[in-house]
Amino acid sequence: MKYIFGLLLIILVGCSKDDIVIFCENNIRTCESPITLNLTSVDTCFELPFDNLGQLITNYSNDYYFRPLTNQVVEDEFIFVHQKSNTNWKVYKSNLCNEYFENGFDMTHIDNPILFDWNQNDELLLLNINDFQLWRVNFDGSNLVKITDNEGSYSAPQWCLNDSLIYCTFNPYDSNHPLYPGRIILLDRNGEIVYTFPSGIGKKLSAINGNKILTSANHTGEHQLGYVEIDSKEFIPIMPTDINAMDGFGFSQYVWLNDDEILYQLRKDEAQKVFKMNINTLDKELISEENCENTESGSIATLINNQEEVIFQRNEYRYITNHPDSLYFFQEIIKKNIVTGEEWLLDINL
Repeated sequence: MKYIFGLLLIILVGCSKDDIVIFCENNIRTCESPITLNLTSVDTCFELPFDNLGQLITNYSNDYYFRPLTNQVVEDEFIFVHQKSNTNWKVYKSNLCNEYFENGFDMTHIDNPILFDWNQNDELLLLNINDFQLWRVNFDGSNLVKITDNEGSYSAPQWCLNDSLIYCTFNPYDSNHPLYPGRIILLDRNGEIVYTFPSGIGKKLSAINGNKILTSANHTGEHQLGYVEIDSKEFIPIMPTDINAMDGFGFSQYVWLNDDEILYQLRKDEAQKVFKMNINTLDKELISEENCENTESGSIATLINNQEEVIFQRNEYRYITNHPDSLYFFQEIIKKNIVTGEEWLLDINL
C-alpha cells in the first residue's frame, strides 16, 4: 500500500509546475499545461483616443487568435481561428492538456467567412458575410458545400439535434415570401427548411445543449429568457429578461455550463458582466465584471467535464513596451477559472 501511495505522490508532484495546472479527466487529475500560460488580468483601463473625425487612432496588429469553440467530445480539445495578415487564415485544433496544433480548414476558400459552430462529427458551420449564405465543411477542409441559396440572408447558424439540423435566422429578400421579414428556422444538412418557429419565439442569440435551445421569446407580450425543446418545439420560460437586464444592460451571450447551469454575459457600452445561473432555482453568481473601454470579451466556450474553467476570446487595445505612442489591437485566447477568477493567456505559437 505504501508503494502505491508513494507512486501516487510522485505522479501528483510531477503534474504541476510553477503552480500552473489545469484540470483534466473529470477534474480528478491535474496536468501541466503544454501550452504556456501567462497569468494575466485587465489592469490597464483607459479611454480610447480618437482623431477629430471620430476615428480611432491605432496601429493594428496582424496576428489574431479568435473564436475558440468546443464540441464536447474530447476533453479539453478546442478549435480556433488564426489570422496573420493575408498569408494565413486557418482553423486550428488543439488541446489544453496535450498540446498539438493541427491544421484545419483554410478560410480563404470562402470570401469573408465567419466560423460559427463545430459539431461532434468534426464539421464546421460558416457564414459568408458577403452574401450571408451558409457553408459546411469538414475540419480538415474536405467536403466544402454551400448549403443555402440566395433567396434571403441567413445568420447565427448552430448545429443541433445530433448534428442533423441547423438552427439559424432567415430573412427573405422577397417581401412576398411567406416568412418575410424574417423568422427563426431549422434547416436540414442540405439547407432545406424543415421547421419554422412561430413569430416571436427564438432569437439569433442562442445556445444549444442536446435537445434544448437556450434563447429568448416575446410571444406573450413579456420578453423572457428560456429554452426551446427541439422535439416538442415548445418554449419553456425561465425568467423575464428585465430581471437581469436593467439600467441599460442587455444580454450579449449565453452558453451552457452543464444541463442545469448557464453562463450569460450582460453588456452596457464598455461595461460587461458575466453571471452563472441555475435555470431551475434561478440562483445566480457574478463571475466577472469589467468596465474598460479598451477591452472586450468575446465568445465563451465551456469544457466537457470541467465545471471550473472556460476559454474565451478577448479583444484588447494596448500600449506595449517600447512603443508608448502606438496603440495596438490584439485578439487573444484566455483560460479563466470561474471559481477563483484567475485568468491565463494561452501563449499559442504557430
